[in-house]
Amino acid sequence: MEHIPLFVEGVGGDITSDITTRIVFDALAEFTHRMMDKYPVLRASASIHRARCWDSERRDWVTRDLYLPHVGGKPLLLVPEEWATGNLLMSAGRFYSTTVLSYVQGEYTSVGVNGRLNKPTKRALRDGGAAPVGRVTNIETTMRAMANTLDLVAEFESFVASKHGQAA
Repeated sequence: MEHIPLFVEGVGGDITSDITTRIVFDALAEFTHRMMDKYPVLRASASIHRARCWDSERRDWVTRDLYLPHVGGKPLLLVPEEWATGNLLMSAGRFYSTTVLSYVQGEYTSVGVNGRLNKPTKRALRDGGAAPVGRVTNIETTMRAMANTLDLVAEFESFVASKHGQAA
């Protein structure tokens, strides 16, 4: 799921969050129900809400009646604090600037007659047209790397995990 914004134009944090929420809706409803038990004030506005949820056992969408608190006439779904983050950790721009450009840099690095490496800067690759900013470059470079049995997405996941001390 988190890989979609790396390659699909127009998919960012909001859309990824919406898709993810729809898939984990049932788990969030269960968490909300536990919080209603812990904080009875949430029950004051609760009523049945019919929602489409992903059933991982059936591998299909199902309709469920869920007992949820309501605010302003709309159902309230609570999210565990540890699930929430203020930004999209695996963004297309970050993937490009860290992993994709590093790979392209390796492709354009050569050994000079003096035995020294001639390594172009990332800026030169970007501005010179070898690796223009954008998802097309992300896709094309990822595919070239895959042809060379290198998984840039896995590398990027490791990079993100190392920077944030968690799985991407």
